[in-house]
Amino acid sequence: MCTPEWKKMQDRGGDVVAPSGSEATLTIIKNKDNLNSKLLQMCTPEWKKMQDRGGDVVAGCTVQVLDISMLTGGVVSGHAMDDPHADDVFNRLTQKMAEYCNSPLGKQPYLPKPEEVCIAQMPPYDQWFRAVFLDLEGGPGSKMASLCYLDYGNLASVPVSLVRKMLPEFITGYPVMGLNMEIRNFPKDPSADMISRAIAHMNIDDEGKGTLKLINCEKTPDGMYLVDAPELLKAMKG
Repeated sequence: MCTPEWKKMQDRGGDVVAPSGSEATLTIIKNKDNLNSKLLQMCTPEWKKMQDRGGDVVAGCTVQVLDISMLTGGVVSGHAMDDPHADDVFNRLTQKMAEYCNSPLGKQPYLPKPEEVCIAQMPPYDQWFRAVFLDLEGGPGSKMASLCYLDYGNLASVPVSLVRKMLPEFITGYPVMGLNMEIRNFPKDPSADMISRAIAHMNIDDEGKGTLKLINCEKTPDGMYLVDAPELLKAMKG
């Protein structure tokens, strides 16, 4: 009664072919990666839906920072600390995808179409993550894939051998957690010391995770979130 669809397919035998992965359009603006409305509508967390309905911007929110690879450009990715979907996505979903990717049905490498949602590892981590395939790095025939990891908001290049086909059951009901947030009034050319103080203020750990207090958060037309973090900016000044 509770058997996942991919297991049912495997039990039926025959060709080991998974359903087509979901597709999403991705817009790359400079070094900021924004998922467009198609993917956002499919995977929107509750605190984001509130803004899409035309309500007031979120105020007084503390976010779980997931990635700071674009911090020098004033961008971090993460989700609200009290997001009820976080445990499902980062624990239950991760376990389900690992079981699938280690099964006879899901263990075969897969080359997605550009902007197709897929599953991939990200060395040195052993977990499987949801991602959007951007392109083959270096063109056709390359063994390296450029990906945007949905639940962390970062870009990475990984071997194609670490990419797997996405199943709808790993998308439906599991919103994207890695929302990109641009910090308003962030210094244009921050010094190394300023970045170090920012990292310390957010208590960033070895995995790039931390916390950040916001007093304002509003959605921009390009799908980004423009946020105010005055305590962070003050800490950066020393």
